[in-house]
Amino acid sequence: MDTKQAEELRKEADDLQRAYTGRMRPEEVEFLEDMKGFIDYCIANGMSFAMALLALAHDVNGVLHYGASVREALGASLKPRAAGFAGYDSECVGEPEEVR
Repeated sequence: MDTKQAEELRKEADDLQRAYTGRMRPEEVEFLEDMKGFIDYCIANGMSFAMALLALAHDVNGVLHYGASVREALGASLKPRAAGFAGYDSECVGEPEEVR
Protein backbone atom coordinates (compact mmCIF):
# COMPACT_ATOMS: atom_id res chain seq x y z
CA MET A 1 0.00 0.00 0.00
CA ASP A 2 1.45 3.36 -0.96
CA THR A 3 1.38 6.54 1.12
CA LYS A 4 -1.55 8.05 -0.78
CA GLN A 5 -3.72 4.98 -0.23
CA ALA A 6 -2.79 4.90 3.46
CA GLU A 7 -3.75 8.58 3.83
CA GLU A 8 -7.09 7.97 2.09
CA LEU A 9 -7.85 5.03 4.39
CA ARG A 10 -6.91 7.11 7.44
CA LYS A 11 -9.22 9.93 6.28
CA GLU A 12 -12.06 7.47 5.65
CA ALA A 13 -11.61 5.98 9.13
CA ASP A 14 -11.60 9.46 10.68
CA ASP A 15 -14.77 10.39 8.78
CA LEU A 16 -16.51 7.22 9.97
CA GLN A 17 -15.48 7.86 13.56
CA ARG A 18 -16.79 11.43 13.42
CA ALA A 19 -20.07 10.31 11.83
CA TYR A 20 -20.91 7.75 14.50
CA THR A 21 -19.67 9.36 17.71
CA GLY A 22 -20.48 12.41 19.75
CA ARG A 23 -23.62 14.47 20.20
CA MET A 24 -26.04 15.23 17.41
CA ARG A 25 -25.60 18.44 15.48
CA PRO A 26 -28.49 20.93 15.44
CA GLU A 27 -29.46 20.02 11.87
CA GLU A 28 -29.57 16.33 12.85
CA VAL A 29 -31.87 17.07 15.78
CA GLU A 30 -34.11 19.15 13.50
CA PHE A 31 -34.18 16.33 10.92
CA LEU A 32 -35.33 13.83 13.57
CA GLU A 33 -37.84 16.28 15.11
CA ASP A 34 -39.36 16.77 11.64
CA MET A 35 -39.65 13.00 11.25
CA LYS A 36 -41.28 12.67 14.67
CA GLY A 37 -43.78 15.40 13.82
CA PHE A 38 -44.48 13.80 10.45
CA ILE A 39 -45.24 10.45 12.12
CA ASP A 40 -47.65 12.13 14.57
CA TYR A 41 -49.32 13.94 11.67
CA CYS A 42 -49.70 10.71 9.66
CA ILE A 43 -51.23 8.85 12.61
CA ALA A 44 -53.61 11.66 13.52
CA ASN A 45 -54.80 12.06 9.94
CA GLY A 46 -55.29 8.37 9.15
CA MET A 47 -52.62 8.18 6.46
CA SER A 48 -51.51 4.76 5.34
CA PHE A 49 -48.52 3.05 6.90
CA ALA A 50 -47.01 2.50 3.44
CA MET A 51 -47.22 6.20 2.56
CA ALA A 52 -45.62 7.25 5.85
CA LEU A 53 -42.92 4.60 5.60
CA LEU A 54 -42.04 5.49 2.00
CA ALA A 55 -41.69 9.18 2.85
CA LEU A 56 -39.45 8.41 5.84
CA ALA A 57 -37.40 5.91 3.82
CA HIS A 58 -36.84 8.59 1.16
CA ASP A 59 -35.47 10.94 3.80
CA VAL A 60 -33.32 8.34 5.57
CA ASN A 61 -31.91 6.94 2.33
CA GLY A 62 -31.09 10.46 1.17
CA VAL A 63 -29.02 11.08 4.29
CA LEU A 64 -27.37 7.65 4.23
CA HIS A 65 -26.30 8.26 0.63
CA TYR A 66 -24.07 11.01 2.05
CA GLY A 67 -22.53 8.92 4.82
CA ALA A 68 -25.21 9.78 7.39
CA SER A 69 -24.45 13.51 7.04
CA VAL A 70 -27.63 15.58 7.13
CA ARG A 71 -25.57 18.67 6.33
CA GLU A 72 -24.08 17.15 3.18
CA ALA A 73 -27.39 15.65 2.05
CA LEU A 74 -29.24 18.94 2.39
CA GLY A 75 -26.38 20.76 0.70
CA ALA A 76 -26.61 18.35 -2.21
CA SER A 77 -30.31 19.22 -2.70
CA LEU A 78 -32.06 16.52 -0.64
CA LYS A 79 -35.63 17.70 -0.07
CA PRO A 80 -36.86 15.71 2.95
CA ARG A 81 -40.54 14.83 2.70
CA ALA A 82 -40.91 15.24 6.46
CA ALA A 83 -39.38 18.73 6.45
CA GLY A 84 -41.33 21.30 8.41
CA PHE A 85 -43.31 18.88 10.57
CA ALA A 86 -41.32 19.54 13.76
CA GLY A 87 -43.68 20.67 16.46
CA TYR A 88 -46.63 18.65 15.22
CA ASP A 89 -47.88 16.47 18.02
CA SER A 90 -51.19 15.16 19.28
CA GLU A 91 -52.02 18.55 20.81
CA CYS A 92 -51.41 20.27 17.48
CA VAL A 93 -53.11 17.81 15.13
CA GLY A 94 -55.57 16.17 17.52
CA GLU A 95 -55.89 12.60 18.65
CA PRO A 96 -56.92 10.07 16.03
CA GLU A 97 -60.47 8.84 16.38
CA GLU A 98 -59.32 5.26 16.01
CA VAL A 99 -55.86 3.75 15.90
CA ARG A 100 -55.47 0.14 14.91
